[in-house]
Amino acid sequence: MYIRFLLISCLVGLTSFFCNAQSQNVLKMDLVSVFQKGVLVSYERILNDSRSVELAVGYTSKRDLFSKIQVATITPQYKFYVSDWESAPNGFYFAPSLTYGYGRAEESLLSLWSTSVSVHLIGPGLNLGYQKLIKDKIALEASLGPVYYSALATASSDYSAIGISPQSIKLDGFSGFALQLNLNVGIGF
Repeated sequence: MYIRFLLISCLVGLTSFFCNAQSQNVLKMDLVSVFQKGVLVSYERILNDSRSVELAVGYTSKRDLFSKIQVATITPQYKFYVSDWESAPNGFYFAPSLTYGYGRAEESLLSLWSTSVSVHLIGPGLNLGYQKLIKDKIALEASLGPVYYSALATASSDYSAIGISPQSIKLDGFSGFALQLNLNVGIGF
């Protein structure tokens, strides 16, 4: 909660600091990830009137009584703006991307047993979206697109409290298509 408040405060503070320059950089935060109890922050650098590069970094952590899940991702993408009447970072775009992620899930019941799964994933994707900078400062963006994830998972279990030795199992085949939705708000500077 503190990290989200700090990120939002920084975005608001930086907005007033960069009031007069034309925006060549955009710093954004994804609202969808906030509703999923995570943080996804992206930085976009404008290269010319029709192209930009973006780097997004995300983290989410969920807990309940018996389990904990943590996932960190990094996603570079190259945006091609296709609007003739607007120049980057405004207008419609398509953006090929490549996501790398590392996640860990743990489950346990008192001291009787515990299971842990580590997952490395990689996923190429293609986002279609629209971004608008209001007065060259406030960025609003919506994007949607498919991504294909291929993952390698390693599971380990420890039942030593009940007399069974720990085991490690390789799990393959965690792959498939997913739909990625982003609703970003940010600042241009």
